[in-house]
Amino acid sequence: MTGGRGQTSLPNGLRTLVPLKLKASVSGLPRLVWVLGAISFLTSLGKMVATFLAVYLLAVLNFSENQIGITVAAYGAGIVTGTLIGGWASARLSAVAQMAASMVCLGAGFILLSAVASPLFFLAGIFACANFEGALRTPIMLLFLKHCAPIDRPRAHAVYYTAIGLGYAVGSVIGGLVSRIDFSLMFWASGGVYLAAAAAVLVWLPAHLAGGVAGMPGNAPATPEDANAPPKGRWPFIVLCGAAVLHHCVGNQRHAIYPLYLTSHYGLDTTQLGAIFAVNGLLIALMGLVTTNLLKHVDQRKVAGWGTLLLCLSLALLPVSTHIAVAFLLCVVMSVGDVLFAPSMVSLAYFLVLEKNKGKLLGVYFATVSACRSLGPLIGIWGFALIGATPTWLLCGVIGVVNMLVLRSVLRVRWP
Repeated sequence: MTGGRGQTSLPNGLRTLVPLKLKASVSGLPRLVWVLGAISFLTSLGKMVATFLAVYLLAVLNFSENQIGITVAAYGAGIVTGTLIGGWASARLSAVAQMAASMVCLGAGFILLSAVASPLFFLAGIFACANFEGALRTPIMLLFLKHCAPIDRPRAHAVYYTAIGLGYAVGSVIGGLVSRIDFSLMFWASGGVYLAAAAAVLVWLPAHLAGGVAGMPGNAPATPEDANAPPKGRWPFIVLCGAAVLHHCVGNQRHAIYPLYLTSHYGLDTTQLGAIFAVNGLLIALMGLVTTNLLKHVDQRKVAGWGTLLLCLSLALLPVSTHIAVAFLLCVVMSVGDVLFAPSMVSLAYFLVLEKNKGKLLGVYFATVSACRSLGPLIGIWGFALIGATPTWLLCGVIGVVNMLVLRSVLRVRWP
């Protein structure tokens, strides 16, 4: 189509497709969702230490592979215990107080950890920091649940996931650049971000919580779920948690053997590693909301199945090349898997449990996922040591196929 002055323009349909899809994806969500999304962005931005933890332990502290595996596992274990403590504290403290206190302690902890070189003291310090990080997730997710209508919860989680992905991308770039100057500065940067996030919680959240959400005065809980009743019994939920364990044990290799393999096999430096992680985070941020909105009427078991297959295959194919372009291409495949899997699994978890049990059982689900932060890297490190790199990555692909079949065939529920 030719416009004025001989310029060529796109057809109106193509010109307006993306803006319309974006508008449909975000319209109608409460303002509190966006405030929580901004806070989630800051918390994810501060996770640059976790992204480069394995590299830091090897390159700066000269830890052995076993020491790296134990330290990364301790970090994951701290996330699990912190999630459980956060759930217990949520019934006794206000969300604002719990989030602000956790962020202040986490920021101070990372700053102090920059001066620790002893393996034992570093292990204790990273475990403590992980506890404070884990304690943040429960109050944030409870606020999403209590102040968002049930029909908007998958999109609200997509806002959360998009914010996490964007913060992860920006933090990866900053962490990669800062680590080339001085690795200890990365701990200071993370600590400063968490202290800034605590200030944001104290300034932003109280006013929005006092105002309530449209159609829900004050802190009143959201309306009950729709008439589609979840299946009776706990087996579907147990199967769902099992599938989540398999997926996240593979996915959490990006915090352990994945960056180590990219440095040893592909020859990437920390700046290039930061770029890889940034691509992962940016793609999640760009695709999350639109993809969730487009697939909201599709059986979420199928969406989650394709997500776990793509992520696992992106790791299984790592040994096929040593070219950096292949590493970036597989990172794109991994990102698509991330976008498909996480929101669909949360939607399934919402559906599979009764309203009266949502808080308790969703806490179990998130604690199960958090446990994989510890279990996954430990299994990956041991896999590399026992059977070698290539068989370990191929096993990830097998897990993806099995998990897809479990979600699509074994998990027999009637999706509304």
